[in-house]
Amino acid sequence: MSAEQRSSLRIGFRVGVFPKLSETFVLNQINGLLDHGHDVTILADKMPATIEPTLRRESERAASRTRYISETQKLSQSLRPILPFRVTRALEAREEHRLLETCDVIICNFGWFGARMAEVSRDNGFGSKLITILHGDDMSRHLSNGNEDAYDELVTCGGLLLSVNRIWQSRLKDRGAPDHVNLIHHLGVDPGKFDFVDRQRSSDEAVVLATVCRIVEKKGLATTLQALKQVRTTNPNLNFVFRIYGDGPLRESLTELSQSLELSDIVEFMGSIPNAEVRNAFADADVFVHPSVTANDGDMEGLPISMMEAMATGLPVISTYHSGIPELIEHGQNGLLSTERDVEHLAEQLARIIADTADRRSMGRAARKTIETEFSLNTSINRLEGYIKQVAHGDFNAAKEVAE
Repeated sequence: MSAEQRSSLRIGFRVGVFPKLSETFVLNQINGLLDHGHDVTILADKMPATIEPTLRRESERAASRTRYISETQKLSQSLRPILPFRVTRALEAREEHRLLETCDVIICNFGWFGARMAEVSRDNGFGSKLITILHGDDMSRHLSNGNEDAYDELVTCGGLLLSVNRIWQSRLKDRGAPDHVNLIHHLGVDPGKFDFVDRQRSSDEAVVLATVCRIVEKKGLATTLQALKQVRTTNPNLNFVFRIYGDGPLRESLTELSQSLELSDIVEFMGSIPNAEVRNAFADADVFVHPSVTANDGDMEGLPISMMEAMATGLPVISTYHSGIPELIEHGQNGLLSTERDVEHLAEQLARIIADTADRRSMGRAARKTIETEFSLNTSINRLEGYIKQVAHGDFNAAKEVAE
């Protein structure tokens, strides 16, 4: 039976580490398509060393549908570290070929997987049955340092390209991607999993600023600490604390920066927390602070899922005019935006939102509405399913109509 004759399609996913806590959007796509009755197969590089209990429960259905390259190549694992790249790549390509053979459509989150699958598809005459979703690092840092041509095959004959923001779409167009296969696809979160909190603080309570992130340069935490120092200096009567949930390579240096700025009494490094506790962190906060920047190595955000989750609970967001963030945050409506690395400008936005309870509450309600109406998981999955059906039928012009 052909793909055109089936309502249920055979959909493959090519992923890296799976399931991965920082890439729950992949699992959301898989579970959403399973809910819609499709037959899903996952080809992953390897399983994570540990899986958080909540993530394990949410990935139960996917587990029996996942094939790990690390397991199919048991005999080569001891040799793998010393094998030439062309040999290990050939082993991966063999499994990718098998996925192409058995599926109607392949979804690749991140451009590097799309590029690999496009190469295998071309070499084996499978045609264009790929959908590649471009996120952040894959469209920024990955394409620098002599790797600028990494997506040449992908943009010319790699199927449908779905960018999570308009900037990536524009970059793909500049690289030669035809308009009818170069589309926008915003991810989303399930607002039903996040209780809306109408936050109210008494005048003597500290306003709680919070972020949940991996502590790396692109999260803009150094700028945030410097801006908070300025807020404290110019607005000594404002009562606030800043809680950083997460860990990463810059934690030690940022702790030292906080101490040198004499902020240790109001800046709390909370460490990593289980995913199930993130909602509690949001509920205890008044503002979500996420002023992203372009890192020195070129790394950029796509459109942060953590920001959407915070907004779903009714948190207004302080962020920056960075990458796709202005497609989610409308300045003065559901949050406030600052220019990247601009300490003074960010300090102004922070002082404004700390001082104005009514502003925080109105922006928080607008933030929740944004998620419900424009960035819900259900909307995102339905649109993705529409793309999948059109690609399975070979109708890429119709795929563009799905986006519209």
